[in-house]
Amino acid sequence: MRKIIESSPFLFYIWYHLVRKNRGLKIDYFSQKTKFSLDGYPRSGNTFATSLVKNIFGKDVFIHHFHAIAPIKVSLRKNIPAFILIREPEEAITSYYLKWYSFKRKPIPKEINTKLLKKLTNQYVEYYKYVQQKKNKLEIIEFRDLVRNPKQFIADINNKVYQNELEIGSAQMEKAINSYRGATETFGSSKPNPEKKDLKEL
Repeated sequence: MRKIIESSPFLFYIWYHLVRKNRGLKIDYFSQKTKFSLDGYPRSGNTFATSLVKNIFGKDVFIHHFHAIAPIKVSLRKNIPAFILIREPEEAITSYYLKWYSFKRKPIPKEINTKLLKKLTNQYVEYYKYVQQKKNKLEIIEFRDLVRNPKQFIADINNKVYQNELEIGSAQMEKAINSYRGATETFGSSKPNPEKKDLKEL
């Protein structure tokens, strides 16, 4: 059912609005202000990239954090640039595996939860299978490129969306990069740390 909803623009629109409304959350979806979209499989730099974009371009000009195919389809249909983050599957899936337990506030089991791991792997495959099919119409951002050179990531958006009309000073850029701190708790954090690395190697 989830697979069907996340791949259908119509069903996803209904589901997203109902969920956000029931939780009392703001509905951040496509609007007249939307200039581009930013998305990717969970744990692929979504939060870091979103923080950069908000600091440089503002929070109302893009949509983000859907982790679903449907909004990509809508972006293509509306001819809105779609920036898709991608991370090596082993890194993204294992990181999401750890995040899942953190989100559920459950201890990480000593034995690998193969059922959960298979589920997360299938989600990764399905998501990027569609991205691969439409890659010539999408702006693909490698996770490692984003982390190593966030200035280029911002420059790419400025070029694609704003035709380099916006002047972004070095001080503004450094402030945007340094303002990101990520989560503070260990296994849900967006930051690398030795404990997470050890668990990923199990």
